[in-house]
Amino acid sequence: MTVRDFISLLQIGKLSTAGRQGLCLVRSMSSEQAIVRTSLSLRIGEDVQLGLRNGHDLHAIVTEAAGERVVLQFYHAISLSLLTHPHRRGLKGPESVRFATDCPVAMDMDGQTWTTRMLDISLFGMKIADDRGLSPGRDLCVHVDGLARRDAQVRWSSDGQAGLQLAFGLGYELLDVWLRR
Repeated sequence: MTVRDFISLLQIGKLSTAGRQGLCLVRSMSSEQAIVRTSLSLRIGEDVQLGLRNGHDLHAIVTEAAGERVVLQFYHAISLSLLTHPHRRGLKGPESVRFATDCPVAMDMDGQTWTTRMLDISLFGMKIADDRGLSPGRDLCVHVDGLARRDAQVRWSSDGQAGLQLAFGLGYELLDVWLRR
């Protein structure tokens, strides 16, 4: 594989392996490999899933790991047209990669404070357990241990869960650090 076979890009993705997950920056990709930057500690020969914002998950093996620079070899060659597939759509624009979690989150709304569980987190929002039947469009404040208090808005509520959109995204570095806790 030569350098000219790679497409340069900068896309935020998700790496998952053996019960661990972390953010990554996909720096370049070919039909057979991806070069990513991640703080997730990976070993040569380790199996991983590379999740892209367009909803595609690519099964790969780590072939190089030098600090945060990791080269992934796909188990099955992909069509590079995969990179041009539209990102999954959220309620307001492309959806961000999500990370499963189960931790307490403090909620403040209309002078009331309560604690619930955060079920997943992304750069721009989170899914929470919702036993209050929160209404879409409601503004509230959330606090997760290790992150500053954030203003958010309820985007959807269904089947005992609610999706919250943060007023201001977390940013790659902050979420990356929080995920490594």
